[in-house]
Amino acid sequence: MPLFFKKTRVLPKVFLYTAILQIILSATLIWFFGLMGAVWANLLTKPAQAFFLWTESRKVFGFSVNQWKIFWLPLLYILVASSMAVLLDGSRMLTGQIITLAVAAGMVAVAYRREIPLILRRFSRT
Repeated sequence: MPLFFKKTRVLPKVFLYTAILQIILSATLIWFFGLMGAVWANLLTKPAQAFFLWTESRKVFGFSVNQWKIFWLPLLYILVASSMAVLLDGSRMLTGQIITLAVAAGMVAVAYRREIPLILRRFSRT
């Protein structure tokens, strides 16, 4: 059996752990907050799943990731979007979405400042 298939036990384990976490979070948060609890359970589970995959796969495969792009950028986006939804009422929701879009675009532009010119050059050639 190839080495790859011997090392795939990590994925089912991680998905099992995050599924259990999502079930517990969903049941608890839906009980207290209704439908918004389901949204928050999903938002909290996805970063946890990425973190578990990163920690477990490091034991098997040697690689490095840019922690800013993989962890902090999505976390900051979630915080900005959540704070805009909480701080602004319904009449100013469009303003909050525009601010969220501008902040997200700025964060992505900073995080991917080296890759964006390469992508633009590739598309300009085709």
